[in-house]
Amino acid sequence: MFDGALSSALDLDLSPLQQIKLSGINGSAVGYVAHLEIGVHDHFIPVPVIFSFDFSPVGFGGIIGQVGFFDAFKIQFDRFSKVFHLT
Repeated sequence: MFDGALSSALDLDLSPLQQIKLSGINGSAVGYVAHLEIGVHDHFIPVPVIFSFDFSPVGFGGIIGQVGFFDAFKIQFDRFSKVFHLT
C-alpha cells in the first residue's frame, strides 16, 4: 500500500481502477487497486498495489505485503544493524 500521491509521480490514473474499502487504526479509507511490477535489482515480480489518499500524511512511506513481496524472497532482518537482506 502506498499514499495516493505516489500515483502522480508514476503517471498512473487511478480513476478507472477498482476501488476497495480499507479499515484500520485510523478508521476507514478508500483504496485503488493497481497491478504493477515491483523490482529489486534485476528481479521484477507482478504485485497488486493499493493506493489511497486517506492515509496519515505524517511518516507514511508504504507497506510491503506478504503476497507479492515477502513470498517472493528469502528475507533476513538485522534490527541491531538496521539492515535487511533479500535473496
